[in-house]
Amino acid sequence: MQGKAKKLLALMLALTLVFPVGLLAASAAGSNVPVIYCHGDQTIYKTDEDGVRHQLFDDDEYLTKFTDGIVPLIAKSIVSGDWTEYTEKALDVFLPAFEGYAPNPDGTLPENSDIEWHWSEATLRPAYYMGSHPVYEFHPDSRLSVMVLADQVEEYVQAVKRRTGAQKIILMGRCEGTAISSAYLYKYARPVNYANLESVWYINGTVNGCAYADAVLSGTVSIPANGGYYFLRNIDSYTALGEQLGGEMDAEILSLLKDTIEMLHETYGIYLTVDLVQRVYDALKDIFLAKLLKAYWAIMPCFVSTANEHYEEYKDYIFAEEGDKEKYANIIAATDDFHYNVQVPLADYLLEAAAAGVSVNAIAEYGTQQYPLNDECEYIGDFMISVESQSFGATTSKVNETLDQKYINRRTAEGKGKYISPDKQIDASTCLFPDNTWFVKNLIHGFPAQLDRFLGVLLADPANTVDTTKYGQFLQYDENQYEFYAATETSENDMVWENEDPGSGTRNFATRVGNFLIKIINFVRSIIDGIVAHANGLADPITVNPLLETTTEAP
Repeated sequence: MQGKAKKLLALMLALTLVFPVGLLAASAAGSNVPVIYCHGDQTIYKTDEDGVRHQLFDDDEYLTKFTDGIVPLIAKSIVSGDWTEYTEKALDVFLPAFEGYAPNPDGTLPENSDIEWHWSEATLRPAYYMGSHPVYEFHPDSRLSVMVLADQVEEYVQAVKRRTGAQKIILMGRCEGTAISSAYLYKYARPVNYANLESVWYINGTVNGCAYADAVLSGTVSIPANGGYYFLRNIDSYTALGEQLGGEMDAEILSLLKDTIEMLHETYGIYLTVDLVQRVYDALKDIFLAKLLKAYWAIMPCFVSTANEHYEEYKDYIFAEEGDKEKYANIIAATDDFHYNVQVPLADYLLEAAAAGVSVNAIAEYGTQQYPLNDECEYIGDFMISVESQSFGATTSKVNETLDQKYINRRTAEGKGKYISPDKQIDASTCLFPDNTWFVKNLIHGFPAQLDRFLGVLLADPANTVDTTKYGQFLQYDENQYEFYAATETSENDMVWENEDPGSGTRNFATRVGNFLIKIINFVRSIIDGIVAHANGLADPITVNPLLETTTEAP
């Protein structure tokens, strides 16, 4: 009897333990589907003979050589029109810096260099959660072929599936990571009719091309005068640039810069400046820039994936020297494979996935002008990528404009009015997936924690669309409150870029000239006073606010 009781107790205990585990396994295969998040470009490290790890250009030696030995040659070259000396010295400084970081010409990686991220199945854990979904991050070595990176993602996915028991994944890519996720879609989802995917997410992706990178890589930079002016007068362009460089721009310096730009614009100085920069670029693009790019960026397959519209021009421009196309044949074949088998037909693959029951989604960001290197920069974007590219086809206005009212009226009459953004800058109805594409304003090519929470809401139900969540299709990001909220006509009027007319007329112009000169004088005075105060060792120096005509006691 006692033996039977023990067996019964053991059976009950086993059921008690096994049943919840079964529920967890079912949950893992259902609502807790893991997210495979493909990141973009990663920092490359090189280990020297002493075992010290270095990043590219982390040695001030290169900056010193450039500022001391090369910058002075720029003015000389501009005046003379002869850039030979500048080019030779600049290449002597920069080309050795890439050794050990860049991929070898045959596409293999140099020894003693890698990225910081590594993984093993034994230590595989979620990085964090989006709602109830565990997020497993994949960080690529962007020197490898995008197709090879897709193979690595598949190995990673299988390890995640073994650990979680999941049958499907949520495939997510951001920035250059969207090229990798797209290659995975082609190589490992399409052959099984996308049965291994629950949903696909593209977040400010470059897979459809990145206009400024495309222009640089293909040698087709053409700076539009208005685009240059809008970029220069937009304070947030400097803020965004500061963020990209890992620092901040001083508010007083920014104010002075903006006033200087306005004065140059009033006197046609901007157009002359843009013309000068364009002429310098045209003089250097073949003899210097192509060689510099070929030493690193132009042979990085992930970065090359940003060149879509001018892909063939990229190959002709970068590999123009005799023997180049043979020397770099493996890299060219790898980028061809991705471009023609993934990038060009990608929209068809995504439509196939949607037809197979996969939820296909995109999130586009905007609020800061793109780098002004071609005409596309005049259209709204997130500083790096246009909204049109990020969203797979949204129709957008230029930065300082709205969509034509006649166009809006026509789209509204066609029943598409709900897809027009409150600020009248976006028509989402022309997207590849208009009901599964969201737009976030005032976000500069970023991925803040709040976006994770927003994604957690969207991932809660694979059937979610722009009509089923409280946020709607158009959102606004408040960087002060670190919050997302649904955009309204009122909130969307608060634009990052400024729309006000600088004004015109002789009297107004004369007034602005006077105020500008006063600011310049006060700014110089503040610098001089600071130098004098420092030299005299004053305990309580007098400071001058460069933006005011008054002096104030220093606190």
